[in-house]
Amino acid sequence: MNEVSSHKDITSLTGIRGVAALYVVVDHFSGVTRFGGVRDTFIIHGYLSVDLFFVLSGFVMALTYQHMFRQDFSAATFLKFLGRRIARIYPIYFITTVAALVMILMGLRLNISASSSSDAGWALKFVLNCLLVQNWGLTGSLNSPAWSLSAEWAAYILFPLLLIPCVFRKANSAWMVFFLAVIVLAVLCILPLPDRRPKGLLDIANHKYGLSVIRCLPEFCLGLLSFRVSSTSFGRSLRNSQFISPIICVTIFVLLLVPKSDFFAVLLFPPLIISLASGSKHIPGRLLSLPLANLLGKLSYSVYLIHNLCTDIIPLVDRRVTRLGIHHGHSIAICAAMVTSFILAYISYKYIEVPGRRFFRGIFEGANLTSDRLKISLPSAD
Repeated sequence: MNEVSSHKDITSLTGIRGVAALYVVVDHFSGVTRFGGVRDTFIIHGYLSVDLFFVLSGFVMALTYQHMFRQDFSAATFLKFLGRRIARIYPIYFITTVAALVMILMGLRLNISASSSSDAGWALKFVLNCLLVQNWGLTGSLNSPAWSLSAEWAAYILFPLLLIPCVFRKANSAWMVFFLAVIVLAVLCILPLPDRRPKGLLDIANHKYGLSVIRCLPEFCLGLLSFRVSSTSFGRSLRNSQFISPIICVTIFVLLLVPKSDFFAVLLFPPLIISLASGSKHIPGRLLSLPLANLLGKLSYSVYLIHNLCTDIIPLVDRRVTRLGIHHGHSIAICAAMVTSFILAYISYKYIEVPGRRFFRGIFEGANLTSDRLKISLPSAD
């Protein structure tokens, strides 16, 4: 294929999303928080799965929605776009946010105490979470993985504007965005943050100062730029080569074994995504297109939001297994939490995520979103 099609599911990209979701679950459930041996280093680099999500999201958003804004901009088009994104992300997001709040107030969540805030404080936090703006320097996420949804919501709002330099304008504009994105990520890697967790240079998920949004936006832009490059001769060579994708995958894997390699791993995500956009033309694409990987990719969003709610299963099972005199209680507990997470994710995908998406899509698509059209001519990319 000469260009990436927006009319079909690219199974290899769905598969990589599933692998990334599994990786972040292993990271969170393992309890590893500091660099140790090679195994620990690999596990804690699971947090970079979120950075892969940001880059992949930019690519998929451009692939799916750039045509809506290519000819002109209008408030109606923008609302239609936001409506589709709400339909996609909000049903399971809202359910898990409510579940997290209930668990906190009942004292069922580790590391969070309901006594740490007044009822009014929790109410305000809940409202901000429902509006998806909690991590814009305001407050934290009730369900901690949702910080990335809040950060990405900012990217969705800016999406039409980001398309202009990244996709629609001349190549010079795209190069400027690329260098700016790289500079911002480099600055985030060296920025002194006393409350940063020691998992890695880009492990910035705290709501303070809106830095999680600043982490998201350059990576989202790298995804937009990846879409642009995918239709060039260089992008086609990345997609069609039998060797480039395996080399990129091996290089990223090696970097994940090395402490403080986060920045370089993230810079390899765009060419990885471009190379995988060919589907199953090479070994990584074929592996990620397998039915199991594809199923995992479809469940990845539910897995990502639900797994944190299952964290308390680990100490509970660990204690009970240890009392029975069974060895490796912690490993068994982690497996139990993972199985529970995937079972709940499958149920939520089938009965909440998919029906909710259809319900909200019907509401937004059926709404008469009329407005004065704000016509802006946009030059095509060269």
